[in-house]
Amino acid sequence: MPTEADPRAPTNSVPESPIAYVDDAILRGLPKGTEIIRIAPSGTSQWARTAKIETINARGKNSSYFIKVRQGSSGKNGSRAEFQSMAALNKIMPDLVVRPIAWGAYDSLEDTWFFVMDFHQLSNDIPDPEPFVRLVSELHKNGTAPDGKFGTPWAVYGADGRRQLYKPTDTWEECFTFMLRRTLRYEIATQGPDTEIETMYATILDKVAPRLLRPLEAEGRTVEPRLCHGDLWDGNVSVDINTGNPIIFDAIPLYAHHEFELCTMRVPYHRMQQAYIDEYVKHARMSEPIEDFDDRLWLYYLYFNSRSSSCYSGNLQYRIQSKHCMRRLIEKHGDGYEGYLARREG
Repeated sequence: MPTEADPRAPTNSVPESPIAYVDDAILRGLPKGTEIIRIAPSGTSQWARTAKIETINARGKNSSYFIKVRQGSSGKNGSRAEFQSMAALNKIMPDLVVRPIAWGAYDSLEDTWFFVMDFHQLSNDIPDPEPFVRLVSELHKNGTAPDGKFGTPWAVYGADGRRQLYKPTDTWEECFTFMLRRTLRYEIATQGPDTEIETMYATILDKVAPRLLRPLEAEGRTVEPRLCHGDLWDGNVSVDINTGNPIIFDAIPLYAHHEFELCTMRVPYHRMQQAYIDEYVKHARMSEPIEDFDDRLWLYYLYFNSRSSSCYSGNLQYRIQSKHCMRRLIEKHGDGYEGYLARREG
């Protein structure tokens, strides 16, 4: 849920009618023998209608599920992608990741799509750094890419229905640069042309990204693709009130450099910030060159911030923050990888 300091505002266009009842297609997706008690609105979403479904299972026990309802082609893509994404994460860390149950199309409504997962009664707070960050690091350690490639082998969509194309690549530099270039193009399309920012974008892509990413995979160093949540900010993590355990959801996952996961912890209005980064590096080693660690996170933050800007037309706060970030990175690393090598050889 957006906080007061969060510049985003809900733009939900899905009517409430689909969550007034449980469609037959939803019931077929639930465990066999499930009986519906009721459905009622629960939670908030900027892009979907959400509700809690209370049931009695085949053993006579109460079971509850959380449903998201979307519409249109983006709703279909988003529902399918969220099911696939959460299934991949839950397989690795079932105690940390909400379990997906089903996705599909309504029988009774045209072009209306659902995604169902287990219901968790969530607190209004974020988990403490420990054990939360340790569990995230375990996700990264255990979530290895089956084909050794960065990106994702399936299509991933953001909550707004826009495809987040994580091109499968052999190197992290190629994967991230492709992601960043595409996201910056979206940002320009959403917020309009800006000569200064377009000039800085070019320098970031041509000079700064190679400078900060190429050394990760040079001089005998390697980066292993690790499964990341991809959108690990305050609104996508919480604490289960009944168990006291951290829980994560609403993923946009990819196989990435594990440090990429920390990009959301640079955002000024997020509550998970430096203390969570400090805890993370106790469990997951910083990549070499360690002296570039801080600036790598700022580069990854630029991707996250630009992606956010691309979702909210007319809201220039993200763009302003991105400009500050880029000026700093260009000042330090504008001479690119070639300048880095020249200084080392000198």
